[in-house]
Amino acid sequence: MKKIYYTQRLVLFLLLFSFLSPAKAQVPSQSTDVMLQGFGWDTYSASNWATLISQAPEIGQNFDLIWLPPSGNDLTTNSMGYLPVFYFDQNSSFGTENELKTLIQTLNANGTKAIADIVINHRNGETNWVDFPDETYNGTTFSWGLEAICEGDEVKDQSLPYASTPTGNPDTGENYGAARDVDHTKLSVQNTINAYLDFLKNEIGYDGWRYDLVKGYAGSYTETYNNTANAYLSVGEFWDSNYDLVTGWIDNTNATSTAFDFPAKYALNNAFNNGYNLTELVWLSGSANQPAGLIHNDYYKKYAITFVDNHDTGRSDNPSRFTGNVLAAYAFILSSPGIPCVWMNHWNNTSYKTKINELIEARKLAGIHSESAVTVNQSAQNLYVATTTGLTGSLIVKIGTGSYDAPAGYTLQTVGTDYAVWTNESSDPQPDPDPSSSITIRFYNNSTAWSNVNIHAWDDAGDLTTWPGEAMTDEGSNWYSYTFTNVTGYLNVLFNDGTEQTVNITNINADACFSTLASKYADGKWPHIEVNCTDGVTTNPISVAYQNTENWPDVYIYTWDENGDWQTGAWPGTLLSEFQDGWYRYDFDTSLQHVNVIFNNNSGAQTANIEGVTSTGCYSGNTADYVECPSVITSVAKIQKSGNQMEIFPNPVKNFINILSEKQITKVSVASINGNITNIFESNDETPQFDVSHLKPGIYFLIVRYASGNETIGSFIKK
Repeated sequence: MKKIYYTQRLVLFLLLFSFLSPAKAQVPSQSTDVMLQGFGWDTYSASNWATLISQAPEIGQNFDLIWLPPSGNDLTTNSMGYLPVFYFDQNSSFGTENELKTLIQTLNANGTKAIADIVINHRNGETNWVDFPDETYNGTTFSWGLEAICEGDEVKDQSLPYASTPTGNPDTGENYGAARDVDHTKLSVQNTINAYLDFLKNEIGYDGWRYDLVKGYAGSYTETYNNTANAYLSVGEFWDSNYDLVTGWIDNTNATSTAFDFPAKYALNNAFNNGYNLTELVWLSGSANQPAGLIHNDYYKKYAITFVDNHDTGRSDNPSRFTGNVLAAYAFILSSPGIPCVWMNHWNNTSYKTKINELIEARKLAGIHSESAVTVNQSAQNLYVATTTGLTGSLIVKIGTGSYDAPAGYTLQTVGTDYAVWTNESSDPQPDPDPSSSITIRFYNNSTAWSNVNIHAWDDAGDLTTWPGEAMTDEGSNWYSYTFTNVTGYLNVLFNDGTEQTVNITNINADACFSTLASKYADGKWPHIEVNCTDGVTTNPISVAYQNTENWPDVYIYTWDENGDWQTGAWPGTLLSEFQDGWYRYDFDTSLQHVNVIFNNNSGAQTANIEGVTSTGCYSGNTADYVECPSVITSVAKIQKSGNQMEIFPNPVKNFINILSEKQITKVSVASINGNITNIFESNDETPQFDVSHLKPGIYFLIVRYASGNETIGSFIKK
């Protein structure tokens, strides 16, 4: 069994991070994507834009993403492009800029998104080592001088006439000797790269990017660039077998990027390259065996791009090259969480292509995705068996020379030397809604002065209404309804009165009821919540949180309900304790229909009235602007629709803590901030309650184990 390189204490800190951090746009949730790396080293013929255009239909039948080689002009005619010169000139050794645009359009038409290879750690000059070309985009000219080069770059040590003295700041990452190290601390550099990504996305048509050599600069700059560009997918090449270092880079990007799962790649090498030692494919996660690599961790698996080899590692002179059973290795990554990436050199091999396509088809059939749960059924030197659960079924993979028979109900999908894959259609699959379904939407107009309510809607086939939509039927008591028939796929709606509107509400596949929250977003749109479809107002649990940006020494909450009754006492109300990071929170009784709130400091300063609060809402500043709740609030807020969420309450806690989850909980472990397990509780209750009165004040972690064997991590504050 693989020994893990990190300590229990570090695990808990990472899991706390995972508990509090939402996924970003560049990290798709439950992604069923499979990627093709569309090049090897020196594959100028196989990977040129014209060849790939001709292959686009076949690529689209099997792959959702294709990672293309660097496409910028580096002033050579036979180069892989990893020593960039121009950013805004996309004529390369693989074809012209117009051919590249045609390729991406053709790929998109066949259902495949294009991923650019971004080389921004280093740059070459146009005629010498430091004369970076001026480039203009959208009317702005971008110019770099010696200030754009990190001060420690080796160009300072060269003999004349090649020597130059960089004036940039120290490098924020590792040095790279073949070109000038770019100083990402400079605003001029950041502006250029932000414009470059905008150009690639909006002018060339790329959907996302792979960042080359991210060890060369701090991960925080990847966050900066991603937040500006907002691509479909970001992946970084942090080339290291050390799990802690790769996940540390993901953390440093503030979880705005995935990373290639080099720890899993080296586990594959260890498992296959010198005869079978398939125990290397298994790492321990808590007390459960999981597939090795980033994908063994419930949080980091969605940030993992798994692979067997790539253009660098697969070169014949590279000691990291995979030399074992290629198809068995693909059986492993294509049956595991993460987003698997197939190397073109393998896919174009006639001995492998058909079998790789069959493995992809089996993955798609079961709906395996980047966050799929895995049960490792057997692990031995000559045998690895695991069951992976997808959106539409489950999949069993068997690897090795050991014998194994799949249970009844599973169908063999593909088999080869020392591997086999079976699938089983779920008894409770999650298919798309009926293409001719009828959906009724109800809306409770609790916080606006709209005299009429319209609903604008669209589905997978296009618009169902023209703006501002159809007038909803007034049911009385502030309730409005409208029924859509023959909905194709998912329904998407927004409510409006012809002038003001809510935000878009997407992916509805059944009758649903909604309400606006009490205040608008900064852009003037009304946020929404899903509420119980009951006559009258909803009685969902209500929580409010306030961000003390005014630095009041004390924060009070004064409230009254729908009947005008005080809920937190006479003015100024109840004194709140800081929840975390400048946030103050108060949870109301679940029997309330709605509450009205004023935050104040009991010294003359107060917010405006916040009226009609029916669910969790977060407010900031002396005007009580509605803001999106940070994860520190929502991760422990009372849940309106349990799903796969977990609720811990009360939080902070003095005596007894409760856990609410849709899944059956069997065991709960309590750990201190330093990683020591203080208590272990067994449970069969729907809502287990545990006595934590004996604990000292501080932050603690809950490791919650479900009957399925999966675990979730939460945290609470002991008062």
